[in-house]
Amino acid sequence: MRARTSARAQRRRLLALESTEPIAFRRQNSGGYDLPSPRLETGLDPEGRQGFGLPVRG
Repeated sequence: MRARTSARAQRRRLLALESTEPIAFRRQNSGGYDLPSPRLETGLDPEGRQGFGLPVRG
């Protein structure tokens, strides 16, 4: 049952792929990161956002 539900959800995501907005990730080499470290530059980490949400702009 769980596999069937997952397959339906995946099918919906794939069918909506053309109309889904891309994730607005920060650019790696043109601002946002303290290179060569993979850390965000000081002051760019939004209040309360952590983990996988950090690389997303806005």
